[in-house]
Amino acid sequence: MKKIPYTRDQLLDLMTKLYNDPEKYIVAQQMSENYSDGGHKTRDELKWIEEATGKKPAMLGMDIARGAKEYNDEELDILAEELINYASKGGIVTLCGHFRNPHVPKPEDPVWYRGNLGRDEEWEALMTEGTPTNKVFSDDLREAARFIKRLDDAGVPVLWRPLHEMNGGWFWFCIGQDEGYRIPAIYAQRLWRYIYKMFTEEFGMKNLIWVYSPNIGCEGTVMYPYPGDDIIDLVAFDWYSNGNYEIGTEWGSADYKALTATGKPFGIGEFGPGNDNRTNLDVSPEYKFNNEDARDLFAKMHKDGYKFAWVMFWSSWAKVKISLWNMGKGEVIMNDPAVLDLEKVNEFYKTGKL
Repeated sequence: MKKIPYTRDQLLDLMTKLYNDPEKYIVAQQMSENYSDGGHKTRDELKWIEEATGKKPAMLGMDIARGAKEYNDEELDILAEELINYASKGGIVTLCGHFRNPHVPKPEDPVWYRGNLGRDEEWEALMTEGTPTNKVFSDDLREAARFIKRLDDAGVPVLWRPLHEMNGGWFWFCIGQDEGYRIPAIYAQRLWRYIYKMFTEEFGMKNLIWVYSPNIGCEGTVMYPYPGDDIIDLVAFDWYSNGNYEIGTEWGSADYKALTATGKPFGIGEFGPGNDNRTNLDVSPEYKFNNEDARDLFAKMHKDGYKFAWVMFWSSWAKVKISLWNMGKGEVIMNDPAVLDLEKVNEFYKTGKL
């Protein structure tokens, strides 16, 4: 078995020190949503980033709910082996999950994680063993858990970011349901604990780092689904910027302050240019927001006193270019002295210093 050069405690120490540092942070990349790579997603993503920037990233992310459905067993073996190999070289793994709506049971449905779950009785059924709703969800959850357990058994600490953007209204597991109905907070909090119990008790995982990551700017709901300090290790928000420095607005700043008031280290769970600010070659040949713009934005945040440990760029799709490796000027941000790449985090593991 390959040796992982850092422990869960060391990774939490890194996140804490980055959060408290006045300028340093990690740039991460969510891996592509293309599942025709035979499980070689990690290999391909590392190649693209290094070719575009000259650096190897310190953190890679993936949607394991989709991956566990899209890949066959052999491909999942390859995926697990490559992620463990990446971690053995100091790389940090972060996972999320767009789990399918239990009422839309076909994985090939292009909007399988959209729609609504329903009113209170459906949320009750979701967490009641033996109901049809629970069976679909718990089967999918265990499918993802079995994969993550392989990483956990190999000693890989994983930043696990389930139920992301739960304070919104665009995924079935969001607090906002149809016709403006908002589920009682207790159901959101119970769902978090349902997942936590399954992963830590049923599967016995010990190396997970639990990340609470709502969306910025959802009418003061950033802490509404928060399950409690006892099961959360890191906080974040997902932020797709339309170029308006949303974190500096009254509502953006309020969201940041509410999350950081937990005392947990903060990061940006997902980042990218928004609809008004992103390059979409189907719409225009013009390249808009790029990595130099991102670098300048993050520098401004630090200057303005906003602390953060990491930023994860979301993946591109079709002709929408928002990834580190194809948004343009990736070498600018990855070679910035403030950014920790794979080489620099390995230095931290050895010395404990940034």
